[in-house]
Amino acid sequence: MWSGVLLVLCGLLTPPGAHGANWQGSGHASQKHAVAGEDALITCLVSIADSSSEGLPANGVIWAKLKTSDGAGAKNGEDRREILTADTTRVTTDRRFSAIRSDEGDHSVLVIRNVQPSDAGIYVCEVSKEQGPARSFHELNVLELPQLHKKNNNDASTATPTEASRVARHNFTECCVQADVSKRCLGFCNLQNIVEGNTGEDVHNCEVDFPHIINCMADGRDHTACCAREGVIDLCIDVCRGIYTPTSDKIKTHYSCDEYTERALACVAEGVEILPSTPRRVRVEALSEHTLQVSWRFPEHNADSVTQYEISVQHVTSFDPPKTTTESDAVDVSALTPVPTQGPFNLQLKVPATYNSSLISSLNPFSMYEIAVIAVNRHGKSLPSPAIRTLTLVPGQKKSKSPTSGTLPPLPDVKKCCIEEHKVEPKCAERLCNPHLEELTDLSELFECAPYATAALQCLTGGQDHTACCRARGVPDPCRDFCRAGNETVTFDYSHIRCIEYSDIYSSCLLQSYGILPSAPLDIQVTNINHDFAIIHWSDPEVLPETIHHFVLHYHKLDQTAVDDLFVFRTVLNVKSPYLLSRLKPDTRYEAYVQAVNEHGTGEPSQRIVFTTLTEKMEEQLEQEEVVDIYNSTECCVSAGLSPLCLPLCSYDASIHDVRALSTVCAPYFHTLLRCGAGGRDHQACCKRRGVPSRCQSLCYGILEDSIPYTAAMCKQYVGNIIQCFEEGAGTLPGPVRELHALEVTNHSVSLTWEQPEENAGPKPTGYEVRYIEVNDSAETREPKELFVQVKSVSNTSATIEGLVPGKVYDFYVLSENEHGTSLPSAMLRINITATDVGSGLAGMTSSPRGLSIAGRGANFLTLAWQPPFVSHPSDPIKYSVHYRENLPGEQRVPWIRTNTSITSALLENLKPNTQYQTRVVAITDKGSSLPSETLLVWTDPAMPAIVEPPKIQPGAVVEGGSITVLCIALGTPAPTVSLYVSGKLAHSEKDTRHLVVTLHNITRHMRQLSCYADNGFGTPMQASKRIVVNYPPTLSASSAPSLSLKGGTGVLECKVEAQPEPQTVFWRDAGGRVPVVQGGRFEVTVKEVKGVPDTKVMTLTIKNTQHEDEGEYFCHAENFLGSSTQPVTLKIRPAESLPMNASSCCESLNVNSACLDACSAGAFLDLDSVLDQPECVNDLPKIIRCAADGSDHRSCCTQRGLPQSCLNWCRGETMDISTSTSASAPNNHKFCLLVYGQHIMACFQQGQDRLPGPPQSLKAIMIGANFADISWEPPTRNPDAAQTYRVFWRELGSRLAMKNDSLTTELRLMGLKPATFYECVVKAGNQYGTSMLSKPVRFKTNTEDYITTPSSLAGSRLVGVAWPVGIAVGTALIGVVAVLVVLAAAWLVRTKKVPSNAGGRVAFENPGYLRELHMDNIASAVGDGQVSWRQESLQVATVTGEEGLISELQHRTAQSQHGD
Repeated sequence: MWSGVLLVLCGLLTPPGAHGANWQGSGHASQKHAVAGEDALITCLVSIADSSSEGLPANGVIWAKLKTSDGAGAKNGEDRREILTADTTRVTTDRRFSAIRSDEGDHSVLVIRNVQPSDAGIYVCEVSKEQGPARSFHELNVLELPQLHKKNNNDASTATPTEASRVARHNFTECCVQADVSKRCLGFCNLQNIVEGNTGEDVHNCEVDFPHIINCMADGRDHTACCAREGVIDLCIDVCRGIYTPTSDKIKTHYSCDEYTERALACVAEGVEILPSTPRRVRVEALSEHTLQVSWRFPEHNADSVTQYEISVQHVTSFDPPKTTTESDAVDVSALTPVPTQGPFNLQLKVPATYNSSLISSLNPFSMYEIAVIAVNRHGKSLPSPAIRTLTLVPGQKKSKSPTSGTLPPLPDVKKCCIEEHKVEPKCAERLCNPHLEELTDLSELFECAPYATAALQCLTGGQDHTACCRARGVPDPCRDFCRAGNETVTFDYSHIRCIEYSDIYSSCLLQSYGILPSAPLDIQVTNINHDFAIIHWSDPEVLPETIHHFVLHYHKLDQTAVDDLFVFRTVLNVKSPYLLSRLKPDTRYEAYVQAVNEHGTGEPSQRIVFTTLTEKMEEQLEQEEVVDIYNSTECCVSAGLSPLCLPLCSYDASIHDVRALSTVCAPYFHTLLRCGAGGRDHQACCKRRGVPSRCQSLCYGILEDSIPYTAAMCKQYVGNIIQCFEEGAGTLPGPVRELHALEVTNHSVSLTWEQPEENAGPKPTGYEVRYIEVNDSAETREPKELFVQVKSVSNTSATIEGLVPGKVYDFYVLSENEHGTSLPSAMLRINITATDVGSGLAGMTSSPRGLSIAGRGANFLTLAWQPPFVSHPSDPIKYSVHYRENLPGEQRVPWIRTNTSITSALLENLKPNTQYQTRVVAITDKGSSLPSETLLVWTDPAMPAIVEPPKIQPGAVVEGGSITVLCIALGTPAPTVSLYVSGKLAHSEKDTRHLVVTLHNITRHMRQLSCYADNGFGTPMQASKRIVVNYPPTLSASSAPSLSLKGGTGVLECKVEAQPEPQTVFWRDAGGRVPVVQGGRFEVTVKEVKGVPDTKVMTLTIKNTQHEDEGEYFCHAENFLGSSTQPVTLKIRPAESLPMNASSCCESLNVNSACLDACSAGAFLDLDSVLDQPECVNDLPKIIRCAADGSDHRSCCTQRGLPQSCLNWCRGETMDISTSTSASAPNNHKFCLLVYGQHIMACFQQGQDRLPGPPQSLKAIMIGANFADISWEPPTRNPDAAQTYRVFWRELGSRLAMKNDSLTTELRLMGLKPATFYECVVKAGNQYGTSMLSKPVRFKTNTEDYITTPSSLAGSRLVGVAWPVGIAVGTALIGVVAVLVVLAAAWLVRTKKVPSNAGGRVAFENPGYLRELHMDNIASAVGDGQVSWRQESLQVATVTGEEGLISELQHRTAQSQHGD
């Protein structure tokens, strides 16, 4: 399902297209979905073009509903409408409908409270214009969802998703419309449209809307866990939270996350199905000074899958009081005295899924906390709910309680109390004894009435202490004297003048204590968040809701930089819920709260909601203010001598358009652009953090380690990441130092000085690092030794390095550093530590150019390329002087020829063909010349040799049996012959061409390499190869013979499977595949790769303690996406007495201890513990095992089963000398190998009994000459038909070097022998399953050059020669004459240069390629069915003597070779 989604969304990886025009027409209705019982909000965007030139008409926006459901149809060509609202005035009698609009009039929202199924239909938003009305249509769908959670009766919104809700969940059109997505791109807001390809618009034309589309698709889920599993880096993981930043023309954003977009979108698409949405309507209530209660409604989607809720509680260290302010008002920060907190406070609470509320205790009094709730299930989590901020109560503060009756309580008669009880003068009583404190404005009257302050407070407070209320509302400590209960005398003086501004707070606290002010509004939330507006909702307070006249909304931006603006709130008066809050800034975090107002004053503030507006859709509007960097990369490029044509690229804001237009022209100056981009700073730490791979991190410090094309291919997707690090580092890392000099050089020290970085080079350094290293003083090598780089840190711009070794050469360079990192070195000094008068000082120079190489060559030209110096100042203009001269033999030298260039390549022309040249490069700056680079010896071509590119293949995915088209492109003069080789075999060839196109049909799995070969007869032919991966379905093969096992023994069934890609494998017990063989118990299933054979594995079923019911057919099964295959294999159980070997007789012949002969019975081999339990039998174990092996070499089987090399000799019936290995990693003792691998060894013995041949018999030399010998033998006596090939080994008697050859018959002629020399020879038999033991050796002596020995002349002696008067000497002489003629002809051809010569090192190291000569030793000869190849054994063996020496040595070497392969 999701593949269809990705096919469409992958279009995001391409550059965005042009933005389309706005949608027009009235036939299309945007869709909105709402749940019955909740509120529905339908948003209409009113553009300037929709209104008259004089602004909106008097009736503003009209909302109506089309009445088409009654079947009346149209009247006078129009649908009948029911007018609902005109502007913000309700017209319909249904009080559930209302309309709100922004202050600017550009947005209108129709609000339908408690929406019902009957409200579904088409709604019209209409604006009158001179040309006629402009309308937009909005379709409302109402979903009825059954109740899910019944624990909380007040939560009626939790429901089980039905199929209708599932479809609605994949339709994000409502969200997209509210986010102002272009109407023609709304098709992408419905997953069904995307899957079916019915989006109605090209994806490129909608790329600008994808920030809003992706935000809607996330649908309140947090997909970051899936994205992290898929390898999406932190820099790009925002899309997994519904945040998408569109790529722009700026290069720093173009390639940053393309590699991860597909994976991220796949996670988003999957998460919509399985993750819960965000918990709704989070409410936080302060119960006491230490406790908060958090409650919420269950998620709208996937609520039944929630396993728990996580509540995040974070202490806000700075907050503002809930004081009504205007845009210009600011609250005195000194009024805030929250309880101090020990460090940052961050608490995570986990609540079971069946609860939707929780208490948070142990909090600090009078402290603000930010709270959010996340829903969690087994797949992941939702996004956090909008953050709520609230204050704990002040000690002594009580929660507001509802009045006992529905009417307001009467106000106390404070004036009467003041006049009658405390004898306050009527004039002062009028001023001081008014709960509203409206008359505290005249300072003179205030001081006149100051003596009555204590009496007035006693009457106003009624004996209650309001300090907690005043403190909670931000009254500073000196002014809280007037909040006390009045029991203490209050003296009013000039220090209290500032308290007058808090008179409204005093009044609110007094009125609140009288119980006549409403409590805090409830359920504040925010919806329809756009880039410039949002809709705020809230519910009426619990206390005195019927007395409310209106509400006051307060909001401000968070994270403001100006301290004076931290507590500035913008206030909107006379608002009602919901309220459309407009004029917001894009991508900005806001905090808002509301207060209820009645006839007596303003009530308590609500909890605070925190939200972030969306990113504005147009990239050019994101950066309205140009940021001026301290470091100017363009100035660096100008100073470095960059061509003015390329200056547009020397900017962190360079555009893709400029890169494409100037890439060809400015490619030679890439190094300058890179150096100035890095700015002499080391950005590696940032690059690692932003996901730049190690292969590209050299770019992060301005160095190009490979060619530009290779680097572009490997690193282009990380260019944006790197440039962002360059830009970040320009503001955090110090620039490079300047003017490095050595002022004094002694026999043990060097005094250095330098200047700090330039003023415009970025942040100032806090210190410096002087680094130095001893180097090789050879003029030719000039490479640092393998020594530790020594570092000295200093805080000023000079340093003296002491303790140096006299006469040694050191390199010195200096880095600047600060807390963020270091700069790069800008100059280096290479100094011989010898007391020297340096005069005014030695100036630091740039280092040598690096990586001198050949970029091209011809008969009379060479193209050199190199890398710029590692150490240089980024703004230094660097030029290069290229030195070259002909390399003459001996001590002859010619002067250097010099040519200058400003780029990192040079063309050397008018050279001699077929001539070797010396070349080197020197870097030149205004401070002098660097040391020369390495010297490169290179030959010019004798002519224009053939050059060929690697084959180009279409299509990229290759399937067996299909067809591919291969293109070979070659260059050369004359035009070469171009050939295509498939896996080393010629497929097609064409003469006199520069390109070859071949279509290969019926591709097979063995076509693993394609090679283009070009040759024009001059120079070295060139071959370029490319490996291909051929996909094919599994094929299974197995032995047709049944696998044999003793009852109670171990049965082994094997199948070989070939497939690409790797298949899934299983063993079945029945042909129908209904009964699989399950791993465990007596059954062990393994799958191992076959070494040296690609795409091939061996699947093995091992059955321990076999029983008769295990006998029968099993089925190997393998499958991949291309197909499947099944192969039957048979297990046969046989009794012990049916074994072909006579183990007891063998043991008796080898003098096995009589007490151990029972262990030689057929069944005893299955019980190794019984053998090891008899101490007297341990020494006879080699003899017992040799009898069990029965003359066959089972090491191939044992190697496949994982036996270590030290135990392999057991598999041929012998053991190694215990003294040869004593390490723990290679244990070599009887008990270890048998205890750990005994069952595997015995299984191999049983497995090989019927399919491995025995050793060949009757080996003899039947004809012997001076240089050859004919050897013959008889087939093995055991399993002779299993011997498919023979391998013969021979060597001089006493020699360490043995030779070998293979034969398919029972005879072989040994060639190349020495006359009159003793030889010994052995042979072994083998097939695809393994080999036999070596035969007994035969010795013979070659004759002199004039004789051949035949069997008839042996006369009872093993080595007796018979003269044969044949003209051997004459034949030998003729052969010598022919050889001399061939040598002379070859010499003449070389002298006349008719063929290429490789003498004298003519094949230089820079030669691009040559064909390798084929030797027989490089070819593995296939055996049997071609699936198993004999490996080439090592020919060097240990020196031994005696008749058994060759057997022992060759067996030892063969085991090592087989195990190593």
